[in-house]
Amino acid sequence: MFKNVTQNKNVYATFIEESKMGEIIVNHYKTDTTEEVADKQIIRGNINDKYVTNPKEYIANYSLNTEKLPVNATGKITNETTQVTYYYNENPVKIVTSYINMETNEYMQDDNMANIKI
Repeated sequence: MFKNVTQNKNVYATFIEESKMGEIIVNHYKTDTTEEVADKQIIRGNINDKYVTNPKEYIANYSLNTEKLPVNATGKITNETTQVTYYYNENPVKIVTSYINMETNEYMQDDNMANIKI
């Protein structure tokens, strides 16, 4: 609204629409679940901007499942939220129990248990 205008004047205005933004959510899940093994990442950008995602380099006790890499790890940002999901397998842990003869201090036997999930 204009105030104190005493003459007829033409006023021209140009409205520029703000750049529309899109969002990429990068999930890091245990294989075949939606259990998070690392915090999700959120990438925001302009529609049609290119994006690149990457798996986490290190997650304690987990390895990247290279058989289930996301097909949309790279692409262009759209007006819809894009979910990119990396899956990770639990690393097996090997537990060795050793028995020692208390009198001779010699090893008697080892019990090996492989692929134990803790």
